[in-house]
Amino acid sequence: MYKYDLTNNHYLVLIDGRRYLIDTGSESSFSLEDGLTSVTINGVTYHLGPNKLSTQQKRETFEMVGTTFDGFIGMDIIRATSLTIYKNGDIDFKANDVKEGIRVPMYDVFSYIYIMTDDGKYLIDTGAKYAYGANHKLSYLAPSCWVDDYNPGLGHLHSQAYQKNFKVGNKLAVVWTCQNEMVENTYLRMTGVSFVGNITNFFDEMCVLDMQNRLLIIK
Repeated sequence: MYKYDLTNNHYLVLIDGRRYLIDTGSESSFSLEDGLTSVTINGVTYHLGPNKLSTQQKRETFEMVGTTFDGFIGMDIIRATSLTIYKNGDIDFKANDVKEGIRVPMYDVFSYIYIMTDDGKYLIDTGAKYAYGANHKLSYLAPSCWVDDYNPGLGHLHSQAYQKNFKVGNKLAVVWTCQNEMVENTYLRMTGVSFVGNITNFFDEMCVLDMQNRLLIIK
């Protein structure tokens, strides 16, 4: 079991004195620091690829998250370990047993995973501050405000944000969801999903990404 901080809706886990961003929106894990080439989780050592971010991208990523960190843990590691996140600040790199809770299938698209909500496919991206949705899924809602975000691949994003209701099983969640043409024309179109976003608002006590059985369990 490890400890994490939730900072601007980003999960930062502490492992052997270093902090890593848990990012299911990244197909691979990589380091941001010279000389950091691996991370050991539950006694197993996993390779970290070299830094993918330029100096400016790294700085702006830190500003968006709200703090510095040492690397990204992406889907290559999470597929091997699974993940259990507790709202109390604990995180476990395995699928812990949950006797109660809502179970919904997870599906693969490229290196990523998505679930079915009442309003379509939702790609799980724990590296996202806000959710993003296709325009036709949001156009009937009244926008609440404009928000600023940052994505290393797309740059700065200025988007209208909506309070969007989702149901997963019988669980209702209200998620800040943005409409942005750049996100829609890249990530949403590429993966064929209607939404991409974090899972923080979908659970009250714990969340399990069971990669072996392709199940999302929320409680």
